[in-house]
Amino acid sequence: MMVLQKKRWFFVICIVSIAALATCLLSIFGDWQEPKWKQQIKTESLTTACKVKPADIDPITTKFQIASWDFGLNFLRYQVNTEKKENALVSPASALFALGMTGNGAGGETLWEFEQVLGNGIPIEELSESYGTLLQQYRNIPTDHLTVANSIWIAADKDVVLPSFLETNARYFSHDIYVTPSWDSAKNDMNIWVFNQTNGLISQMYGPEDFIDKETFMILINTVFFHMGWEKQFNDAFTQAESFFPTPGQEIPVMMMNGVETMDYFEQDGAVGFLKPYTEANFKFLAILPPEGQSPEEFLKALSGQGLSKLLQSTSQRKISLAMPKFTLEAEINLNNFLIDAGMDTAFHNGNFTQMCSPEFCAANSIQIDRVLQKNHMELNEKGTKAAAATVVEMKSSGTSSSIQVTLNRPFLYAVLDNNNFPLFLGILNHP
Repeated sequence: MMVLQKKRWFFVICIVSIAALATCLLSIFGDWQEPKWKQQIKTESLTTACKVKPADIDPITTKFQIASWDFGLNFLRYQVNTEKKENALVSPASALFALGMTGNGAGGETLWEFEQVLGNGIPIEELSESYGTLLQQYRNIPTDHLTVANSIWIAADKDVVLPSFLETNARYFSHDIYVTPSWDSAKNDMNIWVFNQTNGLISQMYGPEDFIDKETFMILINTVFFHMGWEKQFNDAFTQAESFFPTPGQEIPVMMMNGVETMDYFEQDGAVGFLKPYTEANFKFLAILPPEGQSPEEFLKALSGQGLSKLLQSTSQRKISLAMPKFTLEAEINLNNFLIDAGMDTAFHNGNFTQMCSPEFCAANSIQIDRVLQKNHMELNEKGTKAAAATVVEMKSSGTSSSIQVTLNRPFLYAVLDNNNFPLFLGILNHP
């Protein structure tokens, strides 16, 4: 029996001419009908202007899984090391889908940087195929349990975006496309789009005071909405106030859920973890409790995508007596510095986006990413997990029989994983 004490972190490991556009855009869904809430959006939609054949579904490869984990772990490490907040929550999936769309417009050195940062060198076409496969798999899940959506918003006064760029992204990401005369008027419509795609968990992406640079010619948005119940729910009657230990010698009261369940379990060098299943499509919640005396931040330093992939393959079914705190977290993140430090430098400084914009526009202007912003929300309770993320990329031109006791009463790592172990959400819980 191994006792995992109460004080650390959950690591829930858990991307124009209106006439020209009208000839090249897609509707992937055949008889698909637009949701009624989209009627609130006043910005002109070109989503259904033409049809594009969706990408074929290819198997998700191990190298793609490892690359996605490496990106997610690097993302979380950067947040932990720079923000210095009690808790951390990021969505690798939302960032990868939004940046994957953006990367389809890159060329030369900038394209190489996208491929290195997002995919450990996997070509952007292969990355897009894998993202497209995931998105097609997700469409088989009821939308009230999982919705992943993409959209591209284009400034109408900048006749610059290549139809081929939109067509490529439509094939893999099946996005909505809007053309706006003004970013001031589009902010409300983008908020409506994000609010509804996340079922209200992300109430708005842009506040009234938020400024979008007048030189911005395109904004790419991804949203992830996740709401799944546990395969075996916790009994409310067993939830009670217990102690959680954020740091040695510090004790705080939390509402701790308790239950006994057989699930995938692993141990490595004093760390223990488990995968608690959800009701849908083999999705699961991952929690890793670091060795006694080691913080999640310290444990995270040595964690790699390949190492974590091997760890997830080393699990065995064990009966676990589990104590886990309820929590609700929110986070707002600017990814610019993380992406630049990770190696995506030219994308933010006069990048090569010749696959996105017309040759004339690229020759006459400096094209770059202005901002990459992400908002996240997560709730974990007796019934299951509800979470959402939204990421925007702003493009700018300028000139055994016995049970194992696992008590998450100290900081731990946590993640929400899909059936391919692709990290939808990833975080650390230091202070419930």
